[in-house]
Amino acid sequence: MKKIYFSFLIFLSYCSFGQNYHKFPVSNAIWSELHTWDDGFKNKHYQYGIFGDTIINTLLFHKLYIENNSVPDTIMTINNSSLIGAIREDSLKKIYFYNISCSSVPTDSIYKLYDFSLNVGDTIKFNNHTYSFPYSYFVVDSIASVMVDKQYRKQYFFSESDDSWIEGIGSIRSLLSTITPYPTCYCVYEMICYKNNDTIFYVNPNYNNCYPSYSIYDVKNFTFKLGARREKDYL
Repeated sequence: MKKIYFSFLIFLSYCSFGQNYHKFPVSNAIWSELHTWDDGFKNKHYQYGIFGDTIINTLLFHKLYIENNSVPDTIMTINNSSLIGAIREDSLKKIYFYNISCSSVPTDSIYKLYDFSLNVGDTIKFNNHTYSFPYSYFVVDSIASVMVDKQYRKQYFFSESDDSWIEGIGSIRSLLSTITPYPTCYCVYEMICYKNNDTIFYVNPNYNNCYPSYSIYDVKNFTFKLGARREKDYL
């Protein structure tokens, strides 16, 4: 009986820890993104990149830059981009953004972007002035495993939201999804690809590469999953 019980504990341990947690990147990471308007042809391509570190309120952050030229450079550096803020991950798998020049939220403030410690049914609450629009919180509907560079990572799906998060990468909508309000038009924000140290880890299945010349996303069939929730103050 003891041998059977011990074997069962080994099995539980294997199931619980068989999938390693993938931390958020701290350097040489680039997110390629696209904003497509409802005509399906007007696009704005931009990139976020992490280059260098800084100390904010005694905490280590990693500098976040944005490159949004009309024709994106295939090689992003601090010389062809602008400092927009800084990102850090704490010991509880929560990701925070310190805003320097992002226009969606007040500057010189810290905002919660992600929480990768959540389980199904859990709720993530955001700061005031952040826009997981039209709500100030998400409820985890399901968690799946997605293959990324021959390793499984958790992918989080939310009730009444088209957004989803991939562990160690972020939102499939936009890196700064939770502080970027949904547009009032039929527009699509979407991550095109993510790479780290020049290795591509994720490519949006709607595109062939990280620098598409046009969108093949059928925005006319795109719908926002909206619903009613209570008005509360989520501090």
